[in-house]
Amino acid sequence: MKAIAEYSNPEHFDADTQALEQNWKDGNAAFGLFWASQYAGLESDSTSIHGALSLEGSNYPASTIWFKGFTVARYVVESEAVAAMNAMKYSFDDQLQILILNYGSKDGFTDSKSSALKANIDNGVPDYPISPYVSLLTESVGGAIKEYLTDGGKAKSV
Repeated sequence: MKAIAEYSNPEHFDADTQALEQNWKDGNAAFGLFWASQYAGLESDSTSIHGALSLEGSNYPASTIWFKGFTVARYVVESEAVAAMNAMKYSFDDQLQILILNYGSKDGFTDSKSSALKANIDNGVPDYPISPYVSLLTESVGGAIKEYLTDGGKAKSV
């Protein structure tokens, strides 16, 4: 990782998604992993969208699927909880599922954004395990990796 970081934008660990998108548009990146929702602003004649990369000999892309579900706050008033449940109930009924799967073609995935996402799912990309504990772990490990790669630190346990 440290050797690869030498080829990365020095602000990679501190940049927000908009800065990364601008870096891409300015031609300062050869490849990138972006949220599916970011692709609309990145499409151009010189950009192509594919499923995530994988290690040689592996069938599993180096990615995770985010936001594959709903969350409702634990302490909400009843009317807000009912409204949230109804929104979820009617957001993904059978008719919407048919509409989504038939979007654009018989297999439903003709545009590059959705076909890349479908390729990742079909190749076994796992759901990102969202929980308070995993979020804390991700933040802790991410901070330690940043320190190790950018500040010349030594590997340590977190």
